[in-house]
Amino acid sequence: MSVVPIYESTPLAHQVFRTDLGGRDITEYLQGELGTARPFTKCEHQEAVRGIKEALCYVAEDPEAEAAKEESEVSMSHTLEYATSWGNEVTLAHERWRASEVLFNPLAIIGRDVMSATTLLSRAINESPIDVRKALTSNILLSGGSCEMLGFDKRIETELQKVLPSQPRVLPVECARDLLSWRGACLAAVDLREHQGDLWVSRAEWDEYGSTILERKNPLAQDR
Repeated sequence: MSVVPIYESTPLAHQVFRTDLGGRDITEYLQGELGTARPFTKCEHQEAVRGIKEALCYVAEDPEAEAAKEESEVSMSHTLEYATSWGNEVTLAHERWRASEVLFNPLAIIGRDVMSATTLLSRAINESPIDVRKALTSNILLSGGSCEMLGFDKRIETELQKVLPSQPRVLPVECARDLLSWRGACLAAVDLREHQGDLWVSRAEWDEYGSTILERKNPLAQDR
């Protein structure tokens, strides 16, 4: 999981932050939770667990309030069943929202002292130049499969409100968030070909020069 601040189309390289945490950690945590009472401990079941995560898991806007529901009848409305490919039916209750807490409270949930999603964002914004912080805060773009979970964007906004002076805003997107990185790379490639054709590597050039063509085309390498 990483955060890249971008201002006026330019990445702020010194404010890029990354943590070794992501969707796989959610899947592994959920697999462990289900494995305590159900047959989900084998490697071949991990894909099924990932399917459960994508179909049923969500992000709680208020984890404490969500935990309180576990002790009440209200929690039954959050209990769903999932039919696995091998015929088992799995019932999930608190696992539906606790799994996503891996990204927001990794130390408490999986015992890893790494930056949470909110900490990554707030640190990247707070360490950016002061005159661009407001623009960054009001233009947050989430990408990646984990961001597809229901409530992820709202949780980010809610938590950032507590630590940032400006009102945070997560931008809506027209396509699936797990495809945003690929889509952005495609747009960048088209722009590169149209406006900086001398940096574009053709198939013929690659076949002729191999990977050395990258250094030939790199203007920074040419200046050395």
